Amino acid sequence: MSYITFKNLNPSAPEETIFNLSYPKTSILKEENQLPILEEYFEKFLTKRENKNSISIIKEIEILNNSANISTKFGKNQLTFKIPAGSFSKLPKKHEFVSTKAHESLLADLVLTHSTADFCLLGPRGSGKSTIIEEFSTRLGYETETIVLYQDMNSRELIQQRRMLENGDTIWEDSQLVRAAKKGALCILDGLEKVHWSTAEMLAPLIHHRYLQLPDGSRLIGSMYYNAIKNKTGFSDELLEQKGVFKIAENFRLIALADSESINSSKWLNEQILSMFLFHNLKPMSIKEQCEVIAHLIPNVDKEISHRLVSLVERLRASTDSGIRGISISLSLRRLIYILRRFTQNPDEGIFNAIHRSALSRFMPVITRTAFDKALTEAGIGPDSKLGSSNDESWKDRLLEASKKSSDSVQHESMVPDIVFFDNKQHLKVMNDMAKDFELGSHLLVIGNQGVGKNKITDRFLQLIQRPRQYMQLHRDTTVQSLTVQSTVIDGILKHEDSPLVKAVRDGLVLVVDEADKAPLHVVAVLKSLIDSGVLYLSDGRRIQPSGFPIDPAFKPIVIHPEFRLIMLANRPGFPFLGNDLFAVLGDLFSIHVVDNPSRTSELAMLKQYGPNVKDEHLQQLVSAFDELREMADNALLSYPYSTRELVNIVKHLQVSYFLVFELI
Repeated sequence: MSYITFKNLNPSAPEETIFNLSYPKTSILKEENQLPILEEYFEKFLTKRENKNSISIIKEIEILNNSANISTKFGKNQLTFKIPAGSFSKLPKKHEFVSTKAHESLLADLVLTHSTADFCLLGPRGSGKSTIIEEFSTRLGYETETIVLYQDMNSRELIQQRRMLENGDTIWEDSQLVRAAKKGALCILDGLEKVHWSTAEMLAPLIHHRYLQLPDGSRLIGSMYYNAIKNKTGFSDELLEQKGVFKIAENFRLIALADSESINSSKWLNEQILSMFLFHNLKPMSIKEQCEVIAHLIPNVDKEISHRLVSLVERLRASTDSGIRGISISLSLRRLIYILRRFTQNPDEGIFNAIHRSALSRFMPVITRTAFDKALTEAGIGPDSKLGSSNDESWKDRLLEASKKSSDSVQHESMVPDIVFFDNKQHLKVMNDMAKDFELGSHLLVIGNQGVGKNKITDRFLQLIQRPRQYMQLHRDTTVQSLTVQSTVIDGILKHEDSPLVKAVRDGLVLVVDEADKAPLHVVAVLKSLIDSGVLYLSDGRRIQPSGFPIDPAFKPIVIHPEFRLIMLANRPGFPFLGNDLFAVLGDLFSIHVVDNPSRTSELAMLKQYGPNVKDEHLQQLVSAFDELREMADNALLSYPYSTRELVNIVKHLQVSYFLVFELI
């Protein structure tokens, strides 16, 4: 039915366009010989092919009473039609939208599809899908509700969840999807490729018939059927709601976002999912278009460096080596923009190290790392010229001054870390890099092997800039509820208090999340929603939201403080720590910092401070032994990468009991 309505609105639409809406061929047909066969079919049976150079554009949008009159131009054809819309004239934007011909054409296509059905937007990771949909919703005056999907999500969690009241009773609470359906908002399902197709299939009645049965026994019914029931029974809206019958707003729409380059796209894009949505592709931008977007967002960017970086990523993406192609996913357009923004502010440091950090090259296999270095050389990107020079420590004064200006800094003075820390060049270099990203307003992801000093470096960094922090340590049993609300017993009474996450967001503190890779992926998905969209629903019904977001007293909103920062600490992905691949989920949303064991010289200097009474020759023997152990771990001869923590503990033991026989250590 949607295809017929689409064709009626745009009679000149080619058959190939209708086919592409129902069958995203480039995401499904991965084999080299499959697309040519489909092209032969098009040439043989389709009388009207798509004009690749045809440009669509929205000429005018007039919003009135939850609908909008749209005037668009598709090629040479002028179309005017009416579509559902929201009622908000101004909404805050999380992302800055850069208008290009390709994006304006896509928005015009989305508007036309929006008039007939729910749709799914496909595109590579970090290509701007969320930004496109944010611009789409803003132009149509829509409030949005975003659900970040994850692998183990079940169908019930999409619509309702259990929540405990203060007296211990449990109730059903509507999800963002149900709330959006009731109030007529846009519900965005972010990461459709991550959930099992059977979970998404549960939404088929809602998409096809605007009908949904909820776990608490209530029902959501489309406006046409709802009005028919109302006229037949004579019941008022209040009485129908008491009986568990709720109306789905006519302007409610469902939008799914998915990664078009997902390895399993041919599996989740099956008959059931294909029948639910109309599909649009966010086509990859050319090198020229990407450079134009970067130049618009960063006016002072070095255009030659920008072109080299974009060309490098395109070369990686076109590689026949799957490992090299995987690196290009980490270097998304979002990440490139950040790398160049930092380089523009700190032109002396170059982009070589920033690229390696973003790609997490420290933990690549040797062959992949060698191929990556070769690609960098061919792109004209070499090691930074001032690598190894003295660190610029002016950031301490700047960040310390900013901390003093904060009105909350005195109240939270007791939360500023105060630790014993012995400086060394390598750790100071990491803190120097962290400071530059901190000044740019970025959230940090600190990754390294177990015991290399991630906590120590983070606490020392916050101590130097006098920033108060909240601390959370995640584990495999961490739940979304424990992430947002913590339960405590006071005078024998169970009370629910704000978690460190909520306190940090509200008061503008730094939240340090330790062992982040141990948490289940759906908990990590909640943090992604907070960082990416700025909206997070708490288990007690409150909502964290950005400044300027519409205030709804029912949610008791908590506005995100502008000084809020998040520092996540995680072990390297994979063996031997066996944590979740946090980098794959959140990598391009954070500034990445890799912490390694100190160099031999730095480690020896640090050990002398921990064990001043231990002989130098013994310290050197220990350092040499651990160097050999680490080299064996890098070459896969040992399973565990021995860290500085074990070495420091040995030296502490020697310092206290120095007269023990050294050979027994």
